[in-house]
Amino acid sequence: MSEELQVDPATLDGLARNLRELSAQTEPARTYLNRWLGLSTASGRAFFEVTKSIAEVRDRLDANYAALGSLSDRSATELESTAIMYRTTDHAYAAELDRTLVGEK
Repeated sequence: MSEELQVDPATLDGLARNLRELSAQTEPARTYLNRWLGLSTASGRAFFEVTKSIAEVRDRLDANYAALGSLSDRSATELESTAIMYRTTDHAYAAELDRTLVGEK
């Protein structure tokens, strides 16, 4: 016999809050990254390959931080919407609908 799914909207809100905080932290991380890895190509020919490699790493990290921020923010929005849905769901009616699913008794 399967257990009934239990969802605590407050827990979803907490996770959404954590994801929003993560999203907010990506911009300072990108600023830090660009400040400390933003090397000039004026370093001379001796360091050209090193500078080029560092620039490639910086660009990849910057893109990853941007994606992380966007995904975290969108995930937080969906979790907030889900929490609202669970708060406003008529649980008795939802249980009736669940019983109509194949395999449910």
